[in-house]
Amino acid sequence: MSKEQNRERLRVLVRTELKRNVDEIDGQLAAHFDSVDLMALVMAVEEEFEITLEPEDEEFIETLDDLLLVIEEKAGA
Repeated sequence: MSKEQNRERLRVLVRTELKRNVDEIDGQLAAHFDSVDLMALVMAVEEEFEITLEPEDEEFIETLDDLLLVIEEKAGA
């Protein structure tokens, strides 16, 4: 899948799983979501993209762009 396709899949996940508009999310994910929401997002991403996010990966992820980079790395995109 292309980067844009992965970005759109991630946007849909945020919209459906967390009931948030991605356009409203800028900067740090922790500023917009609590730990339960972040865990739900991680689980949804793992299921949607058929990847496993390790604790080391999660430490690196601070923004949606960071998450997209990790998804692409793990999915081999």
